[in-house]
Amino acid sequence: MNIVVAGASGLIGSRLTNALLQSSHIVTCLTTRAVTPDAGQDPIFKRVHWDGNTVADWMSHLECADAVINLSGQSLASGRWT
Repeated sequence: MNIVVAGASGLIGSRLTNALLQSSHIVTCLTTRAVTPDAGQDPIFKRVHWDGNTVADWMSHLECADAVINLSGQSLASGRWT
């Protein structure tokens, strides 16, 4: 399956991404971190930059996705848990 994961670098997302890759799925990670030019060379794991506001950079990846998993959120480490 071709799976897009938002929040793939978080606690749950990183473990889920590893499990998906070990099961031979193709994973596209939406990230707000800078993506290095060589990061897109792996055929089963891609990092796509997302600015958090627009859809232009990553919308094309949704067109061929079999599943989309949203685990993105604001870090709670520096604030109060509600």
